[in-house]
Amino acid sequence: MSPAPGSGIYEGWVSHRRASPVEHSFRYRIFMPLLDLADLPELLDRVPLWSARRRAPARIRRCDYLGNPGVPLADAARDLVAEHTGTRPAGPVLMLANPRYWGVGMNPVAFYYLYGSGSEDGDGAEAMIADVTNTPWGESRPYVLAAD
Repeated sequence: MSPAPGSGIYEGWVSHRRASPVEHSFRYRIFMPLLDLADLPELLDRVPLWSARRRAPARIRRCDYLGNPGVPLADAARDLVAEHTGTRPAGPVLMLANPRYWGVGMNPVAFYYLYGSGSEDGDGAEAMIADVTNTPWGESRPYVLAAD
């Protein structure tokens, strides 16, 4: 098992293919930040044009993500995992998600990786949440997956 990775920006591809009723496909490059929630908001204070405190071209706002905005995001993720699996991960919580860009939130899915409290050889992720959002209607549905 490996310890939790640090915060960073990850690049990848999104692709989609549909065969019916009309054949359609697309593929494009994307990037998304992976953020250790324990590092916020201070982490983004050092990054020009990004913020988790104030208006900025790229902004992380607590109310845009999982659960009750009055509860810290990492705690909301841990509580949800505990509700679904019976165990509450005690280590780092990382979020892979889009911020608001220029005030517009378009985040169809946010992934949360919840790690164990740590040991000398490093604990791996104990659970993952995929929080799927229907952006125009503000609806979301979290899917919780235990590591086993």
